[in-house]
Amino acid sequence: MVSVVHSLQPSSGEAETLSRLCVGLPVEAAARAAAALALARDGYGDKELGTGEAILQHALGMALIVASLDLDADARIAALLFAASDHVPDSDERLKVGFGDTVAGLVAGLHRLGSLRPL
Repeated sequence: MVSVVHSLQPSSGEAETLSRLCVGLPVEAAARAAAALALARDGYGDKELGTGEAILQHALGMALIVASLDLDADARIAALLFAASDHVPDSDERLKVGFGDTVAGLVAGLHRLGSLRPL
């Protein structure tokens, strides 16, 4: 796991977060989560939600909640990439190729949920 964290050069805070995110995951799944974090970092940059919260920080928080529920790697990765549809070029194809149909479907579902507004 440590080699995965260092190979993608996250900040020291991200490295610790990635370690917490990957608790209980096999090495291959942890590598996928690290790749998702790199994609989220590059895609979200310093963009903010309407609330003023950084999108990346929100995604990391959601992914840590999902990890604390002991959900699988696909759910954790989808939480990291919840806003990819709006901020990552060619996100649908990149998610399918890079993370599989399950992650792409989960992210699409999260995007649809995000569009729901109270009456």
